[in-house]
Amino acid sequence: MPTPVIMLTPSRMAVAERQLAALAVCGLAADSVMAAFRAVTSFVHGSAQTEIALRDYRDATAGPAVTRPARHSPPRCAT
Repeated sequence: MPTPVIMLTPSRMAVAERQLAALAVCGLAADSVMAAFRAVTSFVHGSAQTEIALRDYRDATAGPAVTRPARHSPPRCAT
């Protein structure tokens, strides 16, 4: 399985700094803050990868009769 390449951009670093600042106010030690940060980040990435894999599997096994909205379409609001 290929390993994703994660680019360290200023925007990505700003997000990480905000997350660490939010955890720092909890009064945790630096090691505990990093452990919590990594745990949440791993959970989010794993959940996203699982959802993508399930969608791709459904798309591959559903056949041509099933139509799915485009990946980047805005969510539909209930009226």
